[in-house]
Amino acid sequence: MIASARPVGDEDNWHALSASVIVNKHLTISGLAGLCGNIANADTTWGLQMKWEF
Repeated sequence: MIASARPVGDEDNWHALSASVIVNKHLTISGLAGLCGNIANADTTWGLQMKWEF
C-alpha cells in the first residue's frame, strides 16, 4: 500500500478576513489576512493593495 501525501488539509483549515475602503472616487485600499491550512508550509498570508484610478 502506498501512502499519498496530501498537500492541502481539510476544508475547515482555511480561513480569511478581508476589508476594503473606498477613500474617494479615485482611491481604494484593501487588506487581507488568510490562514491557508497546510499549503506551502505557510501559516498566515497577508496582503495589502492600493488602487488609484484616473
